[in-house]
Amino acid sequence: MKKNTINIGILGLGTVGQGTLKILQENREFIEQKIYPKKLILKKLADKDKTKILPDKNLYKIFTDSAEEIINDPEVDIVVETIGGFEPARSLIIQALKSGKHVVTANKEVIAKAGYEILKLARENKVYFLFEASVASGIPIIGAFTHSLTSYKLKE
Repeated sequence: MKKNTINIGILGLGTVGQGTLKILQENREFIEQKIYPKKLILKKLADKDKTKILPDKNLYKIFTDSAEEIINDPEVDIVVETIGGFEPARSLIIQALKSGKHVVTANKEVIAKAGYEILKLARENKVYFLFEASVASGIPIIGAFTHSLTSYKLKE
């Protein structure tokens, strides 16, 4: 049976995490109707700062200070890593991939230092590791190379 929902967990609620949360909340209907025909559900939000101020009081019901709660939740399908820096972001990404979760990040440091290892792990676990926002100032260059230009022979 096909699943009609996608459960999302966000790790880190700093500037990038709050921005991601805002975009998902404000554009959920558009995404569900025009881009991806599944119901998007914010399942869990995690930040080590227990006093984090959230834009909607209902979000506190899904807020935790434990990233592992998102990683270990069998209902979470996609983990959005917005912690930044190398550790613990790298370790959490690896745990999520090993748990069979797709991961999205904009973390340049993790990509630069551990990108190969993480991509290999994602392939081994048959999940997606998406990081386009961390490359070329968010220009959608990876999608262009992997989808549009796959049959084009590049020349100098």
